[in-house]
Amino acid sequence: MAEAILELRSGGRLIETYWDPETQSYPERDVTDSATKRLWEACRLASDVTLRDVFLLLDTQLDVFDSVLGLWCRDFVREALRDSAVASRPDSGDYLELYWEIELYRAEDGSWALSGMARPSLRGMRIEASGAGRDPWGVAFLPADRLAGYPLKLKNTVSLSTDEKGQGPLGQERPIRIPRNEGRAIPLSAQLPSSARYSSISQYSSR
Repeated sequence: MAEAILELRSGGRLIETYWDPETQSYPERDVTDSATKRLWEACRLASDVTLRDVFLLLDTQLDVFDSVLGLWCRDFVREALRDSAVASRPDSGDYLELYWEIELYRAEDGSWALSGMARPSLRGMRIEASGAGRDPWGVAFLPADRLAGYPLKLKNTVSLSTDEKGQGPLGQERPIRIPRNEGRAIPLSAQLPSSARYSSISQYSSR
């Protein structure tokens, strides 16, 4: 049986592409209404998705998402989607990036442990005028409606570091292995930020 694919699209729509053995094809269906039942399923980001689309998805079942995610989820959705809100137009090339920074550290018992696997972080990225590089910028304490209009992308590498010099994979990056995603898949729950003001967004589990 072929694996179904979830994709978050513009307008906050959650679309599932699945294999239909009767027609021998891959039709699509809108499963937005069942988003709360799919929090731990891998989900792709359409290329034109913005942070506003995430808030629109949250708004479809806000009571449930607020109970599950917490961290002032309801307040930030209302702030992002309020009638008076005017989403900032991002500068050319600017976007928001979901990324992972995993740290290898010594636990109290002296054993090695990992942190940073539970939740991805969020930051802004600005493409240099020359196109040669990207500069990160912080989103902490920026109002949700200021960020809502920015494209949302997933970084397809993970940063590894350690708190002990010379120990572990200091400063290395490794690709994230996500089947059939082209660098845009992530568990749905990790795309549902209860606050654009915090680096930690939601639960992440590798697939």
